[in-house]
Amino acid sequence: GETAYKKVNISPVFIDEIDYCEGYTKTEYGKIEVSWRKENEQVILNVNVPENIIAYCDYVGGGVLKTGQNTLQITVSSN
Repeated sequence: GETAYKKVNISPVFIDEIDYCEGYTKTEYGKIEVSWRKENEQVILNVNVPENIIAYCDYVGGGVLKTGQNTLQITVSSN
């Protein structure tokens, strides 16, 4: 089977009443961090994962991105 946290799915939901959100979870490989904030009619999503973890980011207004990088930043129109 697949080792836990080698692949993670991140699917944030952007809520009108909230301007900022952040969270994290600790894994045996390190910390997975996700945050987003609204800025100038856009939402800026930040994802930080330890090396060697694949993060699939499925976000409103976009598609699914696959990253093996440590940091990913996405800007999404909030309209």
